[in-house]
Amino acid sequence: MASFDYQVLFELQPNPIKAGETITAKASFSQVVGDIRSVTLSVPHFGMTYSLKPTDEQTYGFSSIVPWGAPSGTYDVRLYATDSEGNRGPVSTCKLTIT
Repeated sequence: MASFDYQVLFELQPNPIKAGETITAKASFSQVVGDIRSVTLSVPHFGMTYSLKPTDEQTYGFSSIVPWGAPSGTYDVRLYATDSEGNRGPVSTCKLTIT
């Protein structure tokens, strides 16, 4: 059996953003080999992890407020999907700038 794999278009809007504003993440998957059970977004610098919810066929989304007091800077935001057997697919990274 082929390993769990996919292509993903991962977007963060708006970017750059200010503390206290709402950010939206969108992940659109294509060429999926296997099945997507969950989609996870993480911001390693802050130790934060979030689950994206399905919004359409093979599209997942998430919205949250950037915490007040979040320091200005550019941070890696990582996204990956997990299949029904718990296998992680490829990690996609976006840069998020907080001004």
